[in-house]
Amino acid sequence: MVVFKNEDFENSAFAKAENIKLFSSLAVNFTPIHTILRKEWGIACILGLKSNTMKIQSYLSFRGDCEQALNFYKGIFGGEIKNVQTYEDQKIDIPADYRNKWQHAELAGKGFEFMAYDASPDTPLNEGNKVCMSIDCNSDDEGKATFEKLSASGSVHTPWQEMSWGAKYGRCTDQYGVQWMVNAK
Repeated sequence: MVVFKNEDFENSAFAKAENIKLFSSLAVNFTPIHTILRKEWGIACILGLKSNTMKIQSYLSFRGDCEQALNFYKGIFGGEIKNVQTYEDQKIDIPADYRNKWQHAELAGKGFEFMAYDASPDTPLNEGNKVCMSIDCNSDDEGKATFEKLSASGSVHTPWQEMSWGAKYGRCTDQYGVQWMVNAK
């Protein structure tokens, strides 16, 4: 396997020797991050392109404990908490004791990313069951451990068990009122 930055590809000895060209029409809806070429069946396979298509992310709302919740999730999933903004310098009507709360934050890691915030005290938050965070784990052990950590101080709705679709599954609400569906095949 040979790795090139896109701008270096067409001038590379590999491309010239194999008479391969990178056509921009192959990437009409993509932004090339890097190109990995593998010669197989006489064609070049182009991988590693970042899509410019729409991305949908979860945005969790908390009532003053966003920082604790994201640290809890970081302890389970790993990743990095980033882009933290507080209400401190915002010109909005927020009580003084709420100014250090998180107006925006993101938790991102391998295979996941979601955003969260502490809703202002006058924003109504209703606990509900209309939306769940869903996790697909790579093994039964990983799934069970994740489910047990999420449900430890919360409530279990469906215990960790074998399901009709050939996977292990459990559903719970964590200690912050967020509902989770954990699946492992």
